Amino acid sequence: MATYDPKYVTASFKGVILGDFAADTFIKVTRDGDDFEQKQGAAGYDEFTNKNINMHIIEFTCMQTSSINAVLSAILAQDRIDNLGEGAFLLKDVGPNGTTLVSISSARITKPAEADMGGSTKERTWTLRGGKAGDYVIGGNS
Repeated sequence: MATYDPKYVTASFKGVILGDFAADTFIKVTRDGDDFEQKQGAAGYDEFTNKNINMHIIEFTCMQTSSINAVLSAILAQDRIDNLGEGAFLLKDVGPNGTTLVSISSARITKPAEADMGGSTKERTWTLRGGKAGDYVIGGNS
């Protein structure tokens, strides 16, 4: 039997520990494109082209009350001024049997969270984009 425990998931951006995760999906890393492109000729011959995709979309969701919102807002505001907001992103499951590890050496905030206010607290989703992936292991918990 395998057990996953979200308290063992760690993430950081530019050395800042991301925390105060939302209750459900709080980190999502998606490769931005297919690794291989397939084409088929008229006679049924298949060919594949390695697209060498190394771009990723990272979505981080935290609670509305999290201080990380102010930290990420400050990083983005400074990046708009000096274009130095690029930094490393790391996601790791450090649980006893966790094997997921994603390291991206070049990421930056490309879309801030929405300012959604209401009668109860909301979640805030920040979007980063990055390339230059080092480790990219989508593991499990066995």
